[in-house]
Amino acid sequence: MTSSIRKRAGAAKWWLQCHSPQTLFHQWRSHTVRARLRERFDNMQPLPLPDKGELEIHTLCGHNQVDMAVWSLRSLCRYGSVSMPVYVHSDGSLTEEDSALLSRLFPGVKIVDKSEADRTWKQQQSSAHAHLDTFRRDAHCGRKLVDPHLFGESKWLFLMDTDILFFEEPVRMLEMFNGAVSKEELTYISWNAADGLAASSQELSERVGWEPVSRFNAGALFLPRFDKEAWATISSIVNSFPQEWVRHFWIEQTVYALIAAKYAYRTLPPNYEVGINSRKNCVARHYVGVPTVRPRMFTQGIPQSLRNEDA
Repeated sequence: MTSSIRKRAGAAKWWLQCHSPQTLFHQWRSHTVRARLRERFDNMQPLPLPDKGELEIHTLCGHNQVDMAVWSLRSLCRYGSVSMPVYVHSDGSLTEEDSALLSRLFPGVKIVDKSEADRTWKQQQSSAHAHLDTFRRDAHCGRKLVDPHLFGESKWLFLMDTDILFFEEPVRMLEMFNGAVSKEELTYISWNAADGLAASSQELSERVGWEPVSRFNAGALFLPRFDKEAWATISSIVNSFPQEWVRHFWIEQTVYALIAAKYAYRTLPPNYEVGINSRKNCVARHYVGVPTVRPRMFTQGIPQSLRNEDA
């Protein structure tokens, strides 16, 4: 009974937060602001990207997120210390116009078409990992778990969601990334966040054999490219899941949290935020896809990023 009451109380609290006057205001205003921000693309100066590098940025993107991808990538790649090739993986909904926009604003960007990714997956890994084949097709963000490891040459990847903004040069983040690269450390580096897993740590441990990393966020994740051993581990993890977990919103993050526990794991400082906490020295923020947070990327985050860029 106590557990049921807690769940109902939590659901009621969440409903009130999503329907608060402040949240509803940002939701209403974000539509107008978002459209006006897109008008800036016509006069935006291109940011050329390198063809190769020790570390690559990979992001999964669809038509509805292409403007977010522009702002997110620009907020990071505008800094001279950030010199990384960028791979944009289409979820199948990117249009020719979307690809042209990304190519114009980020010369050198590598756009991976869904059909190209499907062919590459079948050629490289699908026959060896049948369970991953189904997971990649059916799971929420299943392609984000698999496809970045199929494209590019670098041993190190930075997976970045399109709803992340950087407000200043991410000095500490780059120091941690470059340190891991130079020392050849097989480590995972992410942002500290509230737990977002498809099941409890105990249930995951019972199925997989070990507990996942706690407070893990896969929206901004530094990691080594999967090798043969990692592919086998991922396949084993996915094979242990019941079918009803596959479409869970956090399933891809859950898998990454489990495999990160097999390696060294570190988190970035608290001023790399998830949500809408308002630290004055916030370096970057992940505007996760919930009604209380995502609209503020347009009403607060991007305008702040533009002010910092103009300063």
